[in-house]
Amino acid sequence: TKLNAHAVELNQQPIVFAQSIEEIMMKYKRIFTQKNMQLNMSLNYDVIVHADEERIEQIIQNIIQNAIRYTKAQPGIINITLDKQATSCVLSIADNGIGISEEHLAIITNRFVRVNKVQSRHESGTGIGLSIVEKLMDLHGGEMIIESQLDVGTTIKLIFPLYEESEV
Repeated sequence: TKLNAHAVELNQQPIVFAQSIEEIMMKYKRIFTQKNMQLNMSLNYDVIVHADEERIEQIIQNIIQNAIRYTKAQPGIINITLDKQATSCVLSIADNGIGISEEHLAIITNRFVRVNKVQSRHESGTGIGLSIVEKLMDLHGGEMIIESQLDVGTTIKLIFPLYEESEV
């Protein structure tokens, strides 16, 4: 509700993005081991973004939790890459999960939408995670692109503007 009302203020500062990503992913190490999942990371340490570190963590956690929840393959694989472009960077999080059908891709970021309902209530979610991610990306001046194919997996690309010293 606060995001929709534009009542969320960001505490932005320059962040070495790769380092933040590594720190966030360390929190999931035990879960990856328990679920027999493989995590591959290829991160460019030259990427610096002007961002709110807590909100960046919220964005990444929402996507990683979905990737873990909807990856049933053995072994489950999640690939994270961070690439630098001319004026932006792309954080790509890809899984070999169940995927999202083409007709559902258009509505997947709507609040309370859960197109791939899981069997266990223990694993269920509210359907607001990607909606929150999309709003937080907008606040950061970024963009989220979702690519998916049923029974192949999903890739979420988060495009952030690079930090420029003139921003502070």
